[in-house]
Amino acid sequence: MSLATSAVALAAISLLVSEALWALVNTFIRLSALILLHRVFSATAVNRYQSVFLISLSILHGVAALLTAILIRRPIRASWDSHLLGGTCGNQTAAYVGLEACGLLIDIAIITLPFRPVLTMQMSMRRKLNVLLLLSAGVVVISITGLCIAALHRVNSSDFS
Repeated sequence: MSLATSAVALAAISLLVSEALWALVNTFIRLSALILLHRVFSATAVNRYQSVFLISLSILHGVAALLTAILIRRPIRASWDSHLLGGTCGNQTAAYVGLEACGLLIDIAIITLPFRPVLTMQMSMRRKLNVLLLLSAGVVVISITGLCIAALHRVNSSDFS
């Protein structure tokens, strides 16, 4: 194996690891926001069920994203060894667009989760709007996810490695 080939293999391994870490980090960020919302706004059964449902959905999405990153190419060694015979690769663009779209829907649900409890609080409308604005800071994440989906649609290659 030449130096250039080993550098490419190392870059491909790094890409695989970064995809798996990205899935874990996104999952833990969603879970931290949902646990906070669950603790603050779980006064009614509806809010408790909604937050527990979104926590479960976020965990399932994280597992799916992690498994997709690891198992999209079989055997896993095919991710960094282009000379491996018999390796197969799934449609990475479709898989990642689908995952990002589902993640976007989960993020929107997380952002809208505190709206009803805050709007029913007994305080001035200005304070309600301030609280909602503070809790809606995740709109930045939704914007970044939208840009990521748009970038994935522009990818011409179905092979990222």
